[in-house]
Amino acid sequence: MQNQRLTERQHEPSSIGVIGIVETQRGEVNRRKGFITSVVETEDQLRYFREHFINEEIARMNNSPELADITRLTVRAVVNADLLSHGRDRDHIEAIINIGSVKGQGNYAIVYFGYNKVGRQLSSEQRDDYNRRLMLTNLSRDVGNLSGILSSPNYRGYTISRLDTETLTQDQREGIDEMLRDSFKYSENDGDRMLADSRNIFFIATTATGQVVGMSMAERRTVALNNGESITIAEVTNATVIQGHGGNGLYGAISAHLIRHIAEDRDPATRVDLVYSESNMERQTLLNAIAMQHRTYAGILPNNSFVDNGLKTMMVTYLNRQELDFLYLGEVNRLRRGE
Repeated sequence: MQNQRLTERQHEPSSIGVIGIVETQRGEVNRRKGFITSVVETEDQLRYFREHFINEEIARMNNSPELADITRLTVRAVVNADLLSHGRDRDHIEAIINIGSVKGQGNYAIVYFGYNKVGRQLSSEQRDDYNRRLMLTNLSRDVGNLSGILSSPNYRGYTISRLDTETLTQDQREGIDEMLRDSFKYSENDGDRMLADSRNIFFIATTATGQVVGMSMAERRTVALNNGESITIAEVTNATVIQGHGGNGLYGAISAHLIRHIAEDRDPATRVDLVYSESNMERQTLLNAIAMQHRTYAGILPNNSFVDNGLKTMMVTYLNRQELDFLYLGEVNRLRRGE
């Protein structure tokens, strides 16, 4: 684990980030972030990981002059889920994504370990507000809504489809470039790189006249683990609907079709084990869309990301392979057969 402690890297337009290191991110976010590929299989390894990796990272943040401006640590690691049973020590654990078996072996979870310096911690009022939002979000769960949305690419006068950059008109490309720039906050070069990266998947909504009015994207990455296995993950990272077309559920419909497309991919080279997201908890309409899609709640990351000109708390939600198969393949297939 020690050799995975790199501090800087060449810029890459990605929410997932590079795999296998912990990087220093400055600018507005001021955090250390990483995805560790050393699998934690035993109690001793978990204890070592906490004491000699997480706690040492925290000590460096608090004591090293070169990290004086860094106020947050977010580290993800793959852990034997049997070590995370109810009642165990959850020190610095903020979210747990239950993957299940990987290639038919074991029982694993992706665990978010996090830490905030004092000035970045949540107040009790903020925590109470987020708990209320979670209660409201749970009221939006309805399997019938999801099945109805996925039964057709047509949704309330819009057509939802995978983005094909080869068939775009000039007006459509300009609309997509504007979304990438204004809503997703990508520079022109970064937007072009995201569109050209075959690991990324985009879905769009168009009107009857062909105008692109909404878009959702997912980043797909394969994580090679040190035990010889690998997991393929897809993070639903961004979605937007332009002004004048919101308020009718289109936001959630686009990303639901995106997730179903990911679930249907059976190619061993690209088949995912997990779809997940880190979503701004202050956007209740987004949380309601996530609930409609029946994603499982994993936890919250306090003041983790810089969004809309401020630090925001993110809610981690996911669909593991079993949930993808049942909700996005099984339910829809039965609907199509009229069962």
